Amino acid sequence: MRRLLALIFAVSVWFCAISPASASLDHLTPCSESAAFQARKAEFVNTTADPNSGANRFERYSQALCGDEGYPRLIVDGRFSHMGDFL
Repeated sequence: MRRLLALIFAVSVWFCAISPASASLDHLTPCSESAAFQARKAEFVNTTADPNSGANRFERYSQALCGDEGYPRLIVDGRFSHMGDFL
């Protein structure tokens, strides 16, 4: 019984003592304003029979947030403003 109570106590302390992580989006810029992303525009090739699929993908990614290297980031931190990025 003593071991069971010690285990329950240890598990409850483990889950209660963990502070939630908060991600900072300060270092990300909108892809439409990122010079590195704009330089990669020629790399968006057509992947389907639609001749505008590369340009359409570039326009969709322009609405996302990019890192310093110009790649779009997927924000999945629970904020409803970014819910459409992954649903």
